[in-house]
Amino acid sequence: MASQVTKDFIKEVFSKYKIDKVGAFTYAFNDRSIILLEKAGFTKVETFIEDGIESIYLEKRI
Repeated sequence: MASQVTKDFIKEVFSKYKIDKVGAFTYAFNDRSIILLEKAGFTKVETFIEDGIESIYLEKRI
């Protein structure tokens, strides 16, 4: 359910705005968010440490 809602939301964003990518940040230990974003078509771009916590940046492109 959540992955379909996320897919629909991203589709709406791409149709409303003249953009070619959407980005998302999450903590590296947040497996559920990572799985949800990957199911919605996001791919991992970068892993980094901020304030001592490992984080991940993901993108979805048109």
